Amino acid sequence: MIYRVAHRELRETVRDGRFRWSVSIILLLILVSFISGRDYLRTAAQHEAIVQTAERERWLDKGEMNPHSAAHYGQYLFKPRLPIESVDPGISPYSGISILVEPHVQNLARYKPAAETTTGGRAGRVTVAMTLQILVPLLIVLSLFSTFTSEREQGTLRLLLSLPVSPRRLAIGKVLGAAVPWLLCLVPASVLGAAVLIRSDAALPASDIALRTALFATVYLLYFLLTILVAVTVSALSGRSRTALACLLAFWFMTGILAPPLAMDFATAKYPVPNGFEFQAAIARDRAELPSLVTRIFEVEERMLEDYGVSSTRDLPLVPSGVALMEDEADNTRIHERHFTRLYDTYEDQNRLFSLLGLTSPLLAVQSLSMGLAGTDFAHQRHFAEAAEQYRRDFVRILNEDDARNGRMYDARQAVGGDLYLAGRDLWKRVPEFTYRPPTVGWTVDRHRVSIAILLSWLMVVSGFLWAALGRVRAS
Repeated sequence: MIYRVAHRELRETVRDGRFRWSVSIILLLILVSFISGRDYLRTAAQHEAIVQTAERERWLDKGEMNPHSAAHYGQYLFKPRLPIESVDPGISPYSGISILVEPHVQNLARYKPAAETTTGGRAGRVTVAMTLQILVPLLIVLSLFSTFTSEREQGTLRLLLSLPVSPRRLAIGKVLGAAVPWLLCLVPASVLGAAVLIRSDAALPASDIALRTALFATVYLLYFLLTILVAVTVSALSGRSRTALACLLAFWFMTGILAPPLAMDFATAKYPVPNGFEFQAAIARDRAELPSLVTRIFEVEERMLEDYGVSSTRDLPLVPSGVALMEDEADNTRIHERHFTRLYDTYEDQNRLFSLLGLTSPLLAVQSLSMGLAGTDFAHQRHFAEAAEQYRRDFVRILNEDDARNGRMYDARQAVGGDLYLAGRDLWKRVPEFTYRPPTVGWTVDRHRVSIAILLSWLMVVSGFLWAALGRVRAS
């Protein structure tokens, strides 16, 4: 009997013009936004790779100069993009694509693509993720709100309930009949999209990209199944189709349109972060408490002369000015690390609260998982920023150590420079090229366990509620 009900529901769904138009619009939007996102990502990644290569060549071809002075030329480091970013760009357009590494300063990411477009352009950009999160649930609601109410209004529900079939078995057949047409359309589209993404160049192995893509598709299929269950539940409990439609549209609007911005506003109000000026001013205040470089050189020189028991800096194994630069760098690093860790932890608190608020809207959990699997959430951005900072420390350390070992001392007391030590390409090549490997899918899943649990909880609760409610279904 379940099979017959499902077959009947499937046949009627496929014959319904609303379903055919809905699927056609959805698949067209997905196709257009997928191609657009893929082309944009490919172009951006190619340009960034060219710039990264040019940055390396610029670094190697500087000519001869003092190592510490060379460090101030800095290098721009670019975050590799995962192919799933073409489906869900997440925070990437707003978080910056490059970090400048240089002495004394830990920089925030810069060059945000969203800053180069108008507000209308940012709001008008349609992505695959947006289509899957907002439009597909809406069309599911519009096609399934009358699953039970139409039977009730036409009088056929009384006939169905008179047959040797329970309301629960009837509902199972209807859910299957309603879900299969959507799955027959969306699953092949997901498989084709996954094949394209897996073949794309990426900083992770194809197996990791494949698993990310499979999990990405699974998250959305579970979300669609949840929407179907909600629609069937409301239709089963409503007396009229218009009532079911009004309730479902209200649910869609509150959980899909209102909930995400309200949750983000609540999270930022609960865990506020300083603006850019306040953040830099706080760092500047702490740095102002450090001794000046000239003062530090005097102190280091006196300490080293005493430690080594010599009377002239010429007899020291290391140049005091170079050692002073390393100590100054260490102090500045500690200050920046304290402020950046506090900033990053605050963002983590915001995201953690946002995920917990998924208890009020399943879309919040889906958005967190979607961005995480696409590599476009804050956790991935922080992972890259911390890798860039570690590279910055090694980059500056190599140059300062060489300056301390080989530099000629100048008369700091008179603040006049002597012949500074100059290095060339051999030293520049000792600074390794920046290579960054994004975290694996296991790392991503581990950081989104709360969102996974919340999405599964929604499914279990709605399924249980539907199962209980169907026991009270009446023909009128």
